[in-house]
Amino acid sequence: MPDTVDVCSGLQEAVLLHQSGQSETAIALIKQALNISSNQLNYLHNLANILRESGQFEEAVEVYSQVIHLQPDSAETYNNLGISLYKLNQFQSVAQAYYDAIELNSECAEAYYNFGTLLQKQGELDEALQLYQKAVEIDPNFVLAYGNLGDVLHHQGQIEQAIQAWETGKVSFNKSTML
Repeated sequence: MPDTVDVCSGLQEAVLLHQSGQSETAIALIKQALNISSNQLNYLHNLANILRESGQFEEAVEVYSQVIHLQPDSAETYNNLGISLYKLNQFQSVAQAYYDAIELNSECAEAYYNFGTLLQKQGELDEALQLYQKAVEIDPNFVLAYGNLGDVLHHQGQIEQAIQAWETGKVSFNKSTML
């Protein structure tokens, strides 16, 4: 079994490999480390993220499920699970994952946004509107949430409010690019 320094350096190496576009090598490195130390939560979490970001959604779902089994109180993991399930068109499971993320952390703006996106796609605009409003309440600089909020308002015929949401998002975007 590797010592803590080896585990940390291996994880850092895997993340760097992924960031440099070598996702397959990063995945192999993390899987190798998991064979040595199967309860390394950071490895599992990073493996799931890399799988998701590499478009390997089915395997990402499996690994996120393992992470949730080991750490059932992680809103971030439920949110990421929802993203992967969404890509697999498993919409009932997506809704549950986002709901669980919000239940675990009522300040998780990304989960509100992602849940809103799901509901907007399903035509549930009133519910999506509420979720986008909550996302921007939590994170007033959440540009994507303002964009979708404006889209829903526009679709509902609330043109002035839609323009205001889009403008707020534009201002938030401009502020974030100036930092």
